[in-house]
Amino acid sequence: MSFAGTTYRAGNRSIGHVVGVRVVGDTVQIAQNGLLLRTHRGRHDKLKEFGALNNPGGRPRRSREDVA
Repeated sequence: MSFAGTTYRAGNRSIGHVVGVRVVGDTVQIAQNGLLLRTHRGRHDKLKEFGALNNPGGRPRRSREDVA
């Protein structure tokens, strides 16, 4: 699975299933149905952790000069 642009393994048994991800300190925990599957040392960029929520204003608008 991919989280914040970095690949983390959850095991073959979770292929095709929905898993949850949470960041606890410096670790990334992957859980399914409330059961902890894996814990990894966080290797992702902290700025990408919250995805679209990281930039509350969304993408900046393109100006007319930016359009080709």
